[in-house]
Amino acid sequence: MPVFTADFRERITIMPLIEEVPLVACQSALRRPLIRGTRNPATGKKVLTQAFAIPLHTDQMLDFVDHYIPEKRHCSDPEKYRIFIDTLHEFIPQEWKLELAWVLVPVMSKIWHTIGIAICANRSEEEMSRAEDSALIKQIQDSLAVWTQPGWYFITNPRDEY
Repeated sequence: MPVFTADFRERITIMPLIEEVPLVACQSALRRPLIRGTRNPATGKKVLTQAFAIPLHTDQMLDFVDHYIPEKRHCSDPEKYRIFIDTLHEFIPQEWKLELAWVLVPVMSKIWHTIGIAICANRSEEEMSRAEDSALIKQIQDSLAVWTQPGWYFITNPRDEY
């Protein structure tokens, strides 16, 4: 995996305003990836881990805490962010088997590095079939009040296997 300098990262990354977050995933995020660890027949390169995820804006995470944990409204934004990450699993059904992953989302010719609700990854065909479960996706979006379309995004925490 390439190593990027801090200067390079600053030039290519973006933190969009909530109104700039695309509700529709870009074309590349809509293409189903190959299975992780296999070789891409076109390039011969090893396929990296991708998560089918709903990207979340920081404002959405803070709003979630304000709505579902009102006693934490007084907390600072960084505290609310941590609370969201630490407690999200308490507010979603276990059978959804969702996890959080750091994802790279193309936005306005740059990259938005954000937390995403990972529905599945490209670890197996069986797991990838969850990306086609439109009822599950709608339930997740409705429960989190987030209508951003999910897509296949590269993750930046592959050592954790999210």
